[in-house]
Amino acid sequence: MAMVEDHENNQKGSYLKRNTIDKGISQKQIQDDLGVSQQYVSALLNGKKSIGKRIAKKLAELYDLNEVTLLFGEGFQGNNTKEDVNSTIKNKPHDEQMEILLNKIENLEQKLDIYQQRDSLYLKSIIAFLGIDQISTDEESKENKKSRTN
Repeated sequence: MAMVEDHENNQKGSYLKRNTIDKGISQKQIQDDLGVSQQYVSALLNGKKSIGKRIAKKLAELYDLNEVTLLFGEGFQGNNTKEDVNSTIKNKPHDEQMEILLNKIENLEQKLDIYQQRDSLYLKSIIAFLGIDQISTDEESKENKKSRTN
């Protein structure tokens, strides 16, 4: 679970960092505008800390950023319907459509990898807790059954 949260925090932090750099906003300015420490700003920008509702709202107001993206990450669609997303993509040039779709695929692949790692760790923890020496996959079970019958 922590790996998923870390990935999401990194995604939100990179969105914040990219957009504040593009707008010429320094860490010092963010620190002063929010009234927080330099360490806290650095942790937000580097994805070490999660961006809370109050900070996301203030960042969105101060720097014209997307509050939903600050809270939930760039892959989050919020209340958009599938039709809304499709019409948004359809209204873009072909190259942009491809880039959007490839980014979405990459984002999904990254999430899948993270979830697979998490699930593997959960399984290992359960196996260790139950004191099971070995768990075979369905394929291994089928092969073992075949070799016993021959």
